[in-house]
Amino acid sequence: MAEQAEHLKAYHAISHQVELDPSEKNLTRMAQVMEILDHQGLWQLDSRIS
Repeated sequence: MAEQAEHLKAYHAISHQVELDPSEKNLTRMAQVMEILDHQGLWQLDSRIS
């Protein structure tokens, strides 16, 4: 569960970073994190927490 929480934290952090700086680097990182969330089914966990 701790690893899953870290992925969700990373998503929220990079989302904020993209707001401030929508560079290719940040957008690529966001896509990578989103792929992990998709693959592990963590969107449902995020919606239960939020």
